[in-house]
Amino acid sequence: MDDDKFSAQMTLRLEFALLLAAHLLGLAWGISAVIDWLL
Repeated sequence: MDDDKFSAQMTLRLEFALLLAAHLLGLAWGISAVIDWLL
C-alpha cells in the first residue's frame, strides 16, 4: 500500500470524524436549547 494514499485516506477520515463530531455537538446543543425553551 502507498504511504501517500494511506496518509490521504487517514486525513480524509480525520476530517470526516471532526465534521461528524461538530454536527453531533450542534445537534445536542440545539436539542438542549429546545428543551430549555419548552420548560
